[in-house]
Amino acid sequence: MKNLLIIVAIVAIVGCGKNEGVNDEETQSMVYVNVGVSMTFVNSEGVDLLNPDNPNHFPFENMKLYYLIADEKVEVYKSDRDTPRNIALDTETTPYRLGIATYIPEQIMETKTEITTAYLELNSEITDTIVAELHVMTSEKSINKNLVNTKVWYNNVPVDLSEQSYNVIK
Repeated sequence: MKNLLIIVAIVAIVGCGKNEGVNDEETQSMVYVNVGVSMTFVNSEGVDLLNPDNPNHFPFENMKLYYLIADEKVEVYKSDRDTPRNIALDTETTPYRLGIATYIPEQIMETKTEITTAYLELNSEITDTIVAELHVMTSEKSINKNLVNTKVWYNNVPVDLSEQSYNVIK
């Protein structure tokens, strides 16, 4: 259950800490809603590729997440966080589920919409691409601004954000 809560936290409120380059007043009124994506990975026979009981699984401890920042691929690792790589594994579900946080650019408050790119390295031979369209949504009735993924593509395939998790077949 703890792993599920970690994934929900990543998907729902990742980045609630101070964002470098973003005005403090704007950061304080920002609510991060759905700024990540939840995925399952199975093979063509439906075998869970995140479960270590499967000899052909992708070891979670070897996975890495990179964000494309100013045309440079930057590895995500913040040792002071509960999820230092901005990915979390939920072992309470069948199949196991991976929560992945999308990149939140500094200029999002000015541009209101940004397309971001992340790379998920499943192992030394397989790296997948996640593209997300982030949008700042405001309401006249609230001082809060909501940051949401409005569209996500995984390896150029649209992700149905209405589903609890997206199933990737490898």
